[in-house]
Amino acid sequence: GDPNTTGETYTSNCECEDGRSNINYCAAQGANGTGGDWIERVRLNTLDHSSDKSGYSDFRAQSTSLGIGSSYTLTVNMNFSFALDEVYAWIDYDRDGVFESSESIAMSSLNSSHQSEGTVNVPSGMSLGTTTMRVRAIYADPNNAEPCGSIFGEVEDYTINFEYCAVR
Repeated sequence: GDPNTTGETYTSNCECEDGRSNINYCAAQGANGTGGDWIERVRLNTLDHSSDKSGYSDFRAQSTSLGIGSSYTLTVNMNFSFALDEVYAWIDYDRDGVFESSESIAMSSLNSSHQSEGTVNVPSGMSLGTTTMRVRAIYADPNNAEPCGSIFGEVEDYTINFEYCAVR
């Protein structure tokens, strides 16, 4: 069940509301000072979302479904990137409200088109459900690849739905 369904009884939070993840996560904020190096576009399966500069954006109303046991390419485009910019991403696979290091997505260095890519491998043992993906761009602090806190750059959150057979 979910909060919008009547006539059902459920004993735990389905971790979604109106199709978006409602799990509470640590606060994250891109510290002030980001000029032209901000997240411009995020693509993963059917998700293709463009945005403007912001320290933090809750885009969990934007979602895509991923098939359990499948692999996908996450592509993050920056408006511009400097040599010290890095892109990081996490998916809270176990839906515990914590982006653990084991849930990080290895992202490539930004190329001359200001683009970074990573492979999302959805574990075959996943259960159906909804969770959050966090994408973070960090400038000049590559040893501080943390999903939480205030770091120079930008942060965006999105909803991920796990299904047995997802549309590609």
